[in-house]
Amino acid sequence: MSDSTYTPAPIDTANVVLTDQLTGLNEQLAENIHELWAKERIAQGWRFGPQRDDTKKEHPCLVPYHRLPELEKEFDRQTAVGTLKIILKLGHRIEPLDGIFTIEDTQALAAWDKHLTECSTDACSNGPRSWTFDMDDQPEIDWLDKNLPQLERVRAALQAFQTTVYPAWQKEDALALSKQKWHHRTAAIAIWPGIAGIVFAIGQLTVRSDEMRLLGVLETLSVMVAALAVIGGIFFHLHHGWLAHRQCAERLRILKFTALSWPELWSDFPAWKTKLEEEIKALGTLSTKSAHHWAQEKETLHPVLPDAVTCAVSLPDLQAISIFYRIKRLGFQRHYFVHQSNKAHSRSWIVDIKLGLWIFGLSVIIVLFHGLHSMFAPHGAHGAHATHPDNEFNAEILAIALAAVLPVIGFGFRAWLAAFEAPRSRNLFRAKALAIDDYIARGNAGASSVNQTLNHIAYSEHFFNNEHREWCRLQMEAEWFV
Repeated sequence: MSDSTYTPAPIDTANVVLTDQLTGLNEQLAENIHELWAKERIAQGWRFGPQRDDTKKEHPCLVPYHRLPELEKEFDRQTAVGTLKIILKLGHRIEPLDGIFTIEDTQALAAWDKHLTECSTDACSNGPRSWTFDMDDQPEIDWLDKNLPQLERVRAALQAFQTTVYPAWQKEDALALSKQKWHHRTAAIAIWPGIAGIVFAIGQLTVRSDEMRLLGVLETLSVMVAALAVIGGIFFHLHHGWLAHRQCAERLRILKFTALSWPELWSDFPAWKTKLEEEIKALGTLSTKSAHHWAQEKETLHPVLPDAVTCAVSLPDLQAISIFYRIKRLGFQRHYFVHQSNKAHSRSWIVDIKLGLWIFGLSVIIVLFHGLHSMFAPHGAHGAHATHPDNEFNAEILAIALAAVLPVIGFGFRAWLAAFEAPRSRNLFRAKALAIDDYIARGNAGASSVNQTLNHIAYSEHFFNNEHREWCRLQMEAEWFV
């Protein structure tokens, strides 16, 4: 038979439809087809040239796949599609396998883990990133560019976070810290001058008339300062503003890491990025009223789990994201909870030593001694007609005044604690730190499974979401929340 009579008869695959999973695999195959072609050409002595020249062995397509013209990419895609369809037509099945890595992948992931661990250790030791380590990803992006450019999906996700989430978080976090500082100052100015005003008022009972005028002036000034602080705090909404901005900042943090569980990250990156930007925009319009409403919503027992990923997933990228989440989110958040628990503990010394009870007990003892003195002192040894009227009168009145002043001072300490709920915050943060240990262990167990990893992230962020809602309610129950 003559070659001129040959008629190609490929297997008909017109009725074969690729699943979403295989459609995602198609792009990876197309890229690999290009890489194999380019490797063979280079081995034959070809090199890049602006125009194809068979004599000089120059070809314009000897560039990385992402730099190819779309027409050339489409040629590789059609070849890949044909390969996948013929495999299915012949009765074979294509399924992704979990946990398959090359030696190079394993070494790359070990380097990534080491880098993040070192950065986390520095941040947890009050390094320059002690406050922003989990939100600022620019150092990690730079490191990936230099050391692991093959982790393209991880880098793309971090770059999206850096350009969208991080600036919004920075703004809200700065406003929250500024208003929180002013809230602390206002609470201190309202509480302690107010207590001082009461002390000056009681003190006027124990001094001579010429000294009463000075105490009266101090009393008036103290009360005016306290009143101005209260009015200013209400007028400028210091506590409201602080809590609303803090909630917005924390919800942006939760959004960032929740986005890692969205399946669009693997199947449709542009859609994933658009969804992220829309969520950020929605949080940007958060009002004080809506922040309070969110905090008072009932907690849900189970999170909304992401849909199963049906496209091909780069396992090294998946493992890199799992490492990223374990260190930059879970590990660093655990450190934060421990730090906040210790900080709240140092502020709770008033409760720990039961200062209020000691002050009350001392007041009772003073009153008891005054009563015994009144009962057993010789007739005329006290009162306005005593032998030494000034000394005796002042001693009795001083005892009564001291018995009245001490509980007032104790109330001042209690009001200061109630303004920030330090004892309850200490216990809350301590419990949350212990809970994270379990999430870290579960994350390590399922890091090589795509859907298990995404579900783990969703469960963890659901925990943080409820934790922050609980903390917001705690702050709203503080006595200085008006």
